[in-house]
Amino acid sequence: MSNNIITLQIGQCGNQVGHSFFKALSSQMIQKKTSSTMVGTQSILHEETILPFGDGALDCFFRPNTSNPGDPMVARAVLVDMEPKVIQQTLNQTNRRAEGNLFEYSVDNTFHKQSGSANNWAYGFNFHGPNCADAIMDIVRKEAEHCDGLSGFMLFQSMAGGTGSGLGCFISEGLRDEFPHSFICNQVVWPHETGEVIVQNYNTLLTLQKLYEVSDGIYIFKNDQLDLTCKRLMGIPSPSFNDMNKVIADHLTCLTLPSYHSNNPEQECQLLFDPIQHLCSHPAYKILNSRIIPHISSKIKDYSVFRWEGLLKHLHQMLIADAPIEECINWRLNATDKRWFSLINRSISNLMILRGKEISTIPADSVSPFFNKNIYSSFLHPREAMKVCLNENPAGFNGFEKTAYLLSNCQSIVSPLEKVISKAFQMFNAGAYLHPYNKYKVGKEEMEEMFIRTEQVLFDYKNV
Repeated sequence: MSNNIITLQIGQCGNQVGHSFFKALSSQMIQKKTSSTMVGTQSILHEETILPFGDGALDCFFRPNTSNPGDPMVARAVLVDMEPKVIQQTLNQTNRRAEGNLFEYSVDNTFHKQSGSANNWAYGFNFHGPNCADAIMDIVRKEAEHCDGLSGFMLFQSMAGGTGSGLGCFISEGLRDEFPHSFICNQVVWPHETGEVIVQNYNTLLTLQKLYEVSDGIYIFKNDQLDLTCKRLMGIPSPSFNDMNKVIADHLTCLTLPSYHSNNPEQECQLLFDPIQHLCSHPAYKILNSRIIPHISSKIKDYSVFRWEGLLKHLHQMLIADAPIEECINWRLNATDKRWFSLINRSISNLMILRGKEISTIPADSVSPFFNKNIYSSFLHPREAMKVCLNENPAGFNGFEKTAYLLSNCQSIVSPLEKVISKAFQMFNAGAYLHPYNKYKVGKEEMEEMFIRTEQVLFDYKNV
């Protein structure tokens, strides 16, 4: 049975992240090999397309180009923004005439206006939402008609602005009503702790509250951690949004490429069903974050050698110490020592994906720490809370012979959510910047309800 996923790229951030994801995914799924043959005294070049993961994997996120079968595959994507500039840039970057382009977007799958959303969640949700949703949903329905078996939707959006947050939530709500049996997973970018947008804390909490009502899983990427990854691991002194988006794309690609259940190597991990069912089975816990190792600059990649034992030891310590990268690990924390139990980052559930060579040679004691009952909540047995998938592919992933990826539903959200609630509450008590929200039907009562709902999320995760 086909397993098709439609993506929606919403707002400037959503479109840029979505484009980075499709570039990374297509480069892994579609490879070009050039060879030559001699005809008389002339060398004739031939280009061969290789699909390392097969047609089925490609079919999940791409469909054939029916207008011209010789053109690149078409992404199963809908592009939405309240301004035309970013969408036009995205279309230009995937123009089929571009050298080396592996996919393109359908021009018919785009929707934009000319007004923007004024960095106001309420404007995006209560103004643009009702005015634009019918046209956007019509595009989604037409794209769904191209699917043999629709598994669900992946949405790319920011939490800080107005379009990705507000309109993104309205579209998510519409998808839940229109496709009640399909999975919805929202890939959201959490704002920098300082800077960006003055009202970003209001927008972030309003987004989180609404997505908790309609989404099956909320996969969060924190801008501060993306920035840290680029600076410390990639050697980029002043990372651009494009640099940070590539980090997001690496994480998402490692998740979405084919993998197989370790306890049944013939059974493929099915997107989005398997990750969401395993990680987000409890309605109070929907927030996901990920860690991937190794993640280093391409300049030193060729000179680095990794062993599975070392990678998994570091990944486990990153999990319990809530470290986004290896350089931030607190090695004193010990999940088997009661003295440290109160400081451990506890998990609801985890999904680990191993990619590359020699997976079958990994010692059992390198994986067993991830099944330690001390790092999990009490309502799931570690054997149920921890799942392992793998793909023993000699090509590895992203240029590495061995890669370990961990998608977690854990307490990582506690600290950033606590800070956002505190800052938003201070602004709310001072009556700051409430008028633009009240103008678009988000008044005092709606704000108070927002605090109640998001504080409940914080309470639930604190008490895992």
